[in-house]
Amino acid sequence: MEGKRMKIGIVTIISHNLGNRLQNYALQEILKTYGTVETFPLERTSNMKCTLKILVKKILNVCGIKKNYSWDMMDRKVKWSKYICGKNDLQIEKKYDYLVAGSDQIWNPLFDFNSDREFLVSVNKNKRIAYAASIGIDQLPENQKRRFRDNLLNFKAISVRENAAADIVEEITGKRPEVVIDPTMLLKQEEWEKISKESDMDIQEKYIVKYFLGVESKEYSEYIAKLANKLEAKIININSENKEISTECGPSDFLKLISKASFVCTDSFHGSVFSILFKRQFLIFDRPKQKGYGKMSSRIDTLVGKFNLEKRVIKNIEQLNGTIERIDYDKLEPLIETERNKAHLYLDRLFL
Repeated sequence: MEGKRMKIGIVTIISHNLGNRLQNYALQEILKTYGTVETFPLERTSNMKCTLKILVKKILNVCGIKKNYSWDMMDRKVKWSKYICGKNDLQIEKKYDYLVAGSDQIWNPLFDFNSDREFLVSVNKNKRIAYAASIGIDQLPENQKRRFRDNLLNFKAISVRENAAADIVEEITGKRPEVVIDPTMLLKQEEWEKISKESDMDIQEKYIVKYFLGVESKEYSEYIAKLANKLEAKIININSENKEISTECGPSDFLKLISKASFVCTDSFHGSVFSILFKRQFLIFDRPKQKGYGKMSSRIDTLVGKFNLEKRVIKNIEQLNGTIERIDYDKLEPLIETERNKAHLYLDRLFL
Protein backbone atom coordinates (compact mmCIF):
# COMPACT_ATOMS: atom_id res chain seq x y z
CA MET A 1 0.00 0.00 0.00
CA GLU A 2 1.34 3.42 -0.99
CA GLY A 3 1.58 5.67 2.05
CA LYS A 4 2.01 9.39 2.43
CA ARG A 5 5.24 10.49 0.82
CA MET A 6 7.45 11.76 3.60
CA LYS A 7 11.16 12.07 4.29
CA ILE A 8 12.66 9.52 6.66
CA GLY A 9 16.21 9.41 8.03
CA ILE A 10 17.94 6.29 9.37
CA VAL A 11 20.42 6.45 12.23
CA THR A 12 22.37 3.23 12.64
CA ILE A 13 25.86 1.87 13.27
CA ILE A 14 28.21 2.82 10.43
CA SER A 15 31.09 0.36 10.18
CA HIS A 16 32.54 -2.35 7.97
CA ASN A 17 30.40 -5.00 9.61
CA LEU A 18 28.59 -7.28 7.19
CA GLY A 19 25.39 -7.71 9.15
CA ASN A 20 25.18 -4.03 9.96
CA ARG A 21 25.42 -2.81 6.39
CA LEU A 22 22.96 -5.44 5.15
CA GLN A 23 20.37 -4.54 7.80
CA ASN A 24 20.85 -0.85 6.95
CA TYR A 25 20.04 -1.56 3.30
CA ALA A 26 17.07 -3.77 4.21
CA LEU A 27 15.54 -1.14 6.52
CA GLN A 28 15.97 1.47 3.80
CA GLU A 29 14.18 -0.69 1.23
CA ILE A 30 11.27 -1.42 3.59
CA LEU A 31 10.84 2.22 4.62
CA LYS A 32 10.79 3.33 0.96
CA THR A 33 7.18 2.12 0.99
CA TYR A 34 6.36 5.24 2.98
CA GLY A 35 8.59 7.90 1.47
CA THR A 36 12.12 9.03 0.62
CA VAL A 37 14.71 7.36 2.84
CA GLU A 38 18.28 8.42 3.63
CA THR A 39 20.91 7.19 6.08
CA PHE A 40 22.95 9.64 8.13
CA PRO A 41 26.69 9.00 7.67
CA LEU A 42 29.42 9.71 10.21
CA GLU A 43 31.23 11.89 7.69
CA ARG A 44 30.46 13.44 4.34
CA THR A 45 29.84 10.80 1.70
CA SER A 46 27.79 10.35 -1.44
CA ASN A 47 26.68 7.75 -3.95
CA MET A 48 28.95 9.43 -6.52
CA LYS A 49 31.93 8.86 -4.22
CA CYS A 50 31.01 5.15 -3.99
CA THR A 51 30.72 4.93 -7.79
CA LEU A 52 34.17 6.47 -8.26
CA LYS A 53 35.68 3.98 -5.81
CA ILE A 54 34.16 1.11 -7.79
CA LEU A 55 35.56 2.42 -11.08
CA VAL A 56 39.04 2.85 -9.61
CA LYS A 57 39.05 -0.67 -8.19
CA LYS A 58 37.81 -2.14 -11.49
CA ILE A 59 40.69 -0.43 -13.28
CA LEU A 60 43.16 -1.77 -10.72
CA ASN A 61 41.75 -5.28 -11.20
CA VAL A 62 42.32 -4.99 -14.96
CA CYS A 63 45.89 -3.97 -14.18
CA GLY A 64 46.35 -7.10 -12.09
CA ILE A 65 46.03 -5.42 -8.69
CA LYS A 66 43.27 -7.42 -7.02
CA LYS A 67 40.70 -5.22 -5.27
CA ASN A 68 37.33 -6.18 -3.79
CA TYR A 69 34.63 -3.60 -4.47
CA SER A 70 31.71 -5.46 -2.88
CA TRP A 71 31.64 -2.95 -0.01
CA ASP A 72 31.48 -0.02 -2.40
CA MET A 73 28.65 -1.70 -4.33
CA MET A 74 26.61 -1.97 -1.16
CA ASP A 75 27.46 1.57 -0.06
CA ARG A 76 26.18 2.79 -3.42
CA LYS A 77 22.85 1.06 -2.76
CA VAL A 78 22.44 3.04 0.46
CA LYS A 79 21.09 6.56 -0.07
CA TRP A 80 23.27 8.79 2.08
CA SER A 81 22.10 12.05 3.61
CA LYS A 82 24.22 15.14 3.13
CA TYR A 83 23.65 15.94 6.80
CA ILE A 84 25.41 14.58 9.89
CA CYS A 85 23.65 14.10 13.20
CA GLY A 86 25.25 16.29 15.83
CA LYS A 87 26.52 18.81 13.28
CA ASN A 88 23.47 19.68 11.16
CA ASP A 89 20.69 19.28 13.71
CA LEU A 90 18.69 22.36 12.69
CA GLN A 91 18.55 21.24 9.06
CA ILE A 92 17.69 17.68 10.07
CA GLU A 93 14.84 18.83 12.29
CA LYS A 94 13.46 20.97 9.49
CA LYS A 95 13.81 18.59 6.54
CA TYR A 96 12.93 15.14 7.95
CA ASP A 97 9.47 13.98 9.00
CA TYR A 98 10.83 11.04 11.01
CA LEU A 99 14.13 9.61 12.17
CA VAL A 100 14.37 5.86 12.68
CA ALA A 101 16.93 4.30 15.00
CA GLY A 102 17.79 0.77 14.05
CA SER A 103 18.52 -1.93 13.73
CA ASP A 104 21.54 -3.84 15.06
CA GLN A 105 23.14 -3.17 18.47
CA ILE A 106 22.63 0.57 18.19
CA TRP A 107 21.84 0.86 21.93
CA ASN A 108 24.56 -1.41 23.32
CA PRO A 109 26.00 0.72 26.17
CA LEU A 110 29.25 -1.25 26.08
CA PHE A 111 30.07 0.03 22.60
CA ASP A 112 32.16 3.20 22.73
CA PHE A 113 30.21 4.91 19.94
CA ASN A 114 26.92 4.88 21.91
CA SER A 115 25.93 8.54 22.28
CA ASP A 116 23.07 11.02 21.91
CA ARG A 117 23.14 10.33 18.15
CA GLU A 118 21.76 6.83 18.62
CA PHE A 119 18.85 8.22 20.65
CA LEU A 120 17.91 10.73 17.92
CA VAL A 121 18.17 13.75 20.19
CA SER A 122 18.61 16.01 17.15
CA VAL A 123 14.85 15.95 16.42
CA ASN A 124 11.55 16.52 18.21
CA LYS A 125 10.41 13.50 20.22
CA ASN A 126 7.34 13.09 17.99
CA LYS A 127 9.71 12.29 15.12
CA ARG A 128 11.71 9.61 16.96
CA ILE A 129 11.01 5.97 16.07
CA ALA A 130 12.98 2.81 16.79
CA TYR A 131 12.74 -0.26 14.57
CA ALA A 132 14.23 -3.52 15.91
CA ALA A 133 16.75 -1.59 17.99
CA SER A 134 19.08 -3.90 19.87
CA ILE A 135 20.70 -3.42 23.27
CA GLY A 136 22.68 -6.60 22.77
CA ILE A 137 23.15 -7.53 26.42
CA ASP A 138 20.81 -9.06 29.00
CA GLN A 139 21.18 -6.45 31.73
CA LEU A 140 21.69 -2.71 31.59
CA PRO A 141 24.49 -1.39 33.84
CA GLU A 142 23.08 0.57 36.77
CA ASN A 143 24.97 3.72 35.78
CA GLN A 144 23.21 3.69 32.38
CA LYS A 145 19.61 3.24 33.50
CA ARG A 146 18.71 6.88 34.06
CA ARG A 147 20.30 7.95 30.76
CA PHE A 148 18.44 5.26 28.85
CA ARG A 149 15.16 6.03 30.62
CA ASP A 150 15.33 9.76 29.88
CA ASN A 151 16.14 9.15 26.23
CA LEU A 152 13.69 6.31 25.57
CA LEU A 153 10.74 8.14 27.12
CA ASN A 154 11.19 10.75 24.38
CA PHE A 155 10.45 8.32 21.55
CA LYS A 156 7.18 8.37 19.65
CA ALA A 157 7.38 4.57 19.21
CA ILE A 158 9.86 1.83 20.11
CA SER A 159 10.30 -1.70 18.81
CA VAL A 160 13.27 -3.89 19.66
CA ARG A 161 14.94 -7.00 18.27
CA GLU A 162 15.22 -9.24 21.32
CA ASN A 163 13.10 -10.17 24.32
CA ALA A 164 15.83 -9.11 26.75
CA ALA A 165 15.78 -5.59 25.27
CA ALA A 166 11.99 -5.47 25.69
CA ASP A 167 12.43 -6.44 29.34
CA ILE A 168 15.01 -3.69 29.86
CA VAL A 169 12.91 -1.00 28.17
CA GLU A 170 9.83 -2.04 30.16
CA GLU A 171 11.75 -2.03 33.43
CA ILE A 172 13.10 1.50 33.04
CA THR A 173 10.16 3.18 31.23
CA GLY A 174 7.12 1.19 32.38
CA LYS A 175 6.16 0.59 28.75
CA ARG A 176 6.77 -2.68 26.91
CA PRO A 177 7.91 -2.27 23.31
CA GLU A 178 7.05 -4.65 20.49
CA VAL A 179 9.61 -7.29 19.57
CA VAL A 180 10.01 -7.43 15.80
CA ILE A 181 12.32 -9.27 13.43
CA ASP A 182 15.53 -7.80 12.09
CA PRO A 183 14.97 -5.82 8.86
CA THR A 184 17.11 -8.31 6.91
CA MET A 185 14.30 -10.83 7.38
CA LEU A 186 11.73 -8.50 5.83
CA LEU A 187 13.39 -8.91 2.44
CA LYS A 188 12.78 -12.30 0.82
CA GLN A 189 15.36 -14.77 -0.46
CA GLU A 190 15.06 -13.71 -4.10
CA GLU A 191 15.78 -10.09 -3.19
CA TRP A 192 19.02 -11.06 -1.45
CA GLU A 193 19.95 -13.39 -4.31
CA LYS A 194 19.99 -10.40 -6.68
CA ILE A 195 22.71 -8.83 -4.57
CA SER A 196 24.62 -12.10 -4.14
CA LYS A 197 24.94 -12.35 -7.94
CA GLU A 198 27.00 -9.15 -7.94
CA SER A 199 29.85 -11.07 -6.29
CA ASP A 200 32.59 -12.29 -8.63
CA MET A 201 33.50 -15.18 -6.33
CA ASP A 202 33.26 -18.54 -8.07
CA ILE A 203 33.96 -21.50 -5.80
CA GLN A 204 33.21 -24.73 -7.63
CA GLU A 205 34.02 -27.19 -4.85
CA LYS A 206 31.62 -28.27 -2.15
CA TYR A 207 32.20 -26.24 1.02
CA ILE A 208 30.89 -25.32 4.44
CA VAL A 209 31.04 -21.76 5.77
CA LYS A 210 32.63 -20.94 9.09
CA TYR A 211 31.76 -17.43 10.29
CA PHE A 212 32.79 -16.57 13.85
CA LEU A 213 32.93 -13.07 15.31
CA GLY A 214 33.85 -14.17 18.82
CA VAL A 215 36.43 -16.59 20.19
CA GLU A 216 36.29 -20.01 18.56
CA SER A 217 37.13 -22.83 20.99
CA LYS A 218 39.47 -25.67 20.09
CA GLU A 219 36.63 -28.17 20.58
CA TYR A 220 34.34 -26.33 18.17
CA SER A 221 37.12 -25.99 15.61
CA GLU A 222 37.83 -29.72 15.77
CA TYR A 223 34.14 -30.55 15.40
CA ILE A 224 33.77 -28.30 12.35
CA ALA A 225 36.81 -29.96 10.76
CA LYS A 226 35.21 -33.39 11.31
CA LEU A 227 31.90 -32.16 9.91
CA ALA A 228 33.64 -30.90 6.77
CA ASN A 229 35.36 -34.24 6.38
CA LYS A 230 32.06 -36.09 6.79
CA LEU A 231 30.38 -33.90 4.16
CA GLU A 232 33.44 -34.19 1.91
CA ALA A 233 33.59 -30.41 1.81
CA LYS A 234 36.31 -27.88 2.41
CA ILE A 235 35.99 -25.07 4.96
CA ILE A 236 35.60 -21.45 3.89
CA ASN A 237 36.40 -19.25 6.87
CA ILE A 238 34.95 -15.82 6.14
CA ASN A 239 36.96 -14.11 8.86
CA SER A 240 40.30 -15.61 7.88
CA GLU A 241 42.63 -14.93 4.96
CA ASN A 242 42.95 -17.73 2.40
CA LYS A 243 43.01 -18.19 -1.36
CA GLU A 244 39.29 -17.64 -1.87
CA ILE A 245 38.41 -15.20 0.90
CA SER A 246 40.16 -12.28 2.49
CA THR A 247 39.30 -9.87 5.26
CA GLU A 248 37.92 -7.65 2.45
CA CYS A 249 35.02 -10.06 1.89
CA GLY A 250 32.12 -7.72 1.22
CA PRO A 251 28.33 -7.95 1.54
CA SER A 252 27.57 -9.53 -1.85
CA ASP A 253 30.40 -12.05 -1.32
CA PHE A 254 29.02 -12.91 2.11
CA LEU A 255 25.54 -13.48 0.71
CA LYS A 256 26.83 -15.65 -2.12
CA LEU A 257 28.96 -17.77 0.20
CA ILE A 258 26.06 -18.41 2.57
CA SER A 259 23.59 -19.08 -0.24
CA LYS A 260 25.76 -21.77 -1.85
CA ALA A 261 27.11 -23.43 1.30
CA SER A 262 26.43 -27.08 2.08
CA PHE A 263 26.42 -26.18 5.77
CA VAL A 264 27.02 -23.07 7.92
CA CYS A 265 28.74 -22.95 11.31
CA THR A 266 28.52 -19.57 13.01
CA ASP A 267 28.27 -17.61 16.25
CA SER A 268 26.88 -14.58 14.42
CA PHE A 269 23.31 -13.29 14.56
CA HIS A 270 23.27 -12.30 10.91
CA GLY A 271 25.16 -15.44 9.94
CA SER A 272 22.19 -17.29 11.45
CA VAL A 273 19.60 -15.01 9.81
CA PHE A 274 20.97 -15.46 6.31
CA SER A 275 21.32 -19.20 6.82
CA ILE A 276 17.57 -19.19 7.50
CA LEU A 277 16.75 -16.90 4.57
CA PHE A 278 18.77 -19.05 2.14
CA LYS A 279 17.37 -22.27 3.66
CA ARG A 280 20.76 -23.64 4.68
CA GLN A 281 21.44 -26.30 7.27
CA PHE A 282 23.38 -24.63 10.08
CA LEU A 283 24.56 -24.64 13.68
CA ILE A 284 24.96 -21.65 15.99
CA PHE A 285 27.86 -21.94 18.44
CA ASP A 286 27.32 -20.08 21.69
CA ARG A 287 29.69 -17.15 21.99
CA PRO A 288 31.42 -17.01 25.39
CA LYS A 289 31.20 -13.88 27.51
CA GLN A 290 33.96 -11.49 26.50
CA LYS A 291 35.48 -8.82 28.70
CA GLY A 292 34.03 -5.46 27.83
CA TYR A 293 31.13 -6.90 25.83
CA GLY A 294 29.16 -9.00 28.29
CA LYS A 295 26.90 -11.90 27.35
CA MET A 296 25.48 -11.21 23.90
CA SER A 297 23.30 -14.25 23.18
CA SER A 298 19.89 -12.65 23.82
CA ARG A 299 19.28 -11.71 20.17
CA ILE A 300 20.05 -15.25 19.01
CA ASP A 301 17.88 -16.69 21.80
CA THR A 302 14.95 -14.60 20.54
CA LEU A 303 15.64 -15.52 16.91
CA VAL A 304 15.66 -19.27 17.46
CA GLY A 305 12.73 -19.03 19.87
CA LYS A 306 10.52 -17.39 17.26
CA PHE A 307 11.20 -20.13 14.73
CA ASN A 308 11.49 -23.23 16.97
CA LEU A 309 15.19 -23.58 16.19
CA GLU A 310 16.50 -23.88 19.73
CA LYS A 311 18.22 -27.18 18.89
CA ARG A 312 20.48 -25.36 16.42
CA VAL A 313 22.26 -23.58 19.29
CA ILE A 314 25.31 -25.40 20.65
CA LYS A 315 26.13 -24.30 24.19
CA ASN A 316 28.53 -27.12 25.07
CA ILE A 317 30.54 -29.76 23.24
CA GLU A 318 28.40 -32.62 24.62
CA GLN A 319 25.51 -31.50 22.39
CA LEU A 320 27.59 -32.36 19.34
CA ASN A 321 27.67 -36.06 20.19
CA GLY A 322 24.11 -36.59 19.00
CA THR A 323 22.51 -36.58 15.57
CA ILE A 324 21.86 -33.20 13.96
CA GLU A 325 18.28 -33.08 12.70
CA ARG A 326 17.68 -31.38 9.38
CA ILE A 327 15.67 -28.16 9.39
CA ASP A 328 12.30 -28.51 7.68
CA TYR A 329 11.94 -25.18 5.89
CA ASP A 330 8.44 -26.02 4.67
CA LYS A 331 7.34 -25.74 8.30
CA LEU A 332 9.49 -22.70 8.94
CA GLU A 333 8.23 -20.48 6.11
CA PRO A 334 4.76 -19.82 7.62
CA LEU A 335 6.40 -18.72 10.88
CA ILE A 336 8.63 -16.26 9.02
CA GLU A 337 5.65 -14.86 7.12
CA THR A 338 3.77 -14.35 10.38
CA GLU A 339 6.67 -12.32 11.79
CA ARG A 340 6.96 -10.31 8.58
CA ASN A 341 3.27 -9.44 8.71
CA LYS A 342 3.60 -8.38 12.35
CA ALA A 343 6.50 -6.07 11.48
CA HIS A 344 4.68 -4.55 8.50
CA LEU A 345 1.63 -3.84 10.66
CA TYR A 346 3.83 -2.07 13.19
CA LEU A 347 5.30 0.16 10.49
CA ASP A 348 1.93 0.77 8.84
CA ARG A 349 0.49 2.03 12.11
CA LEU A 350 3.28 4.59 12.31
CA PHE A 351 3.55 5.82 8.76
CA LEU A 352 0.15 5.32 7.08
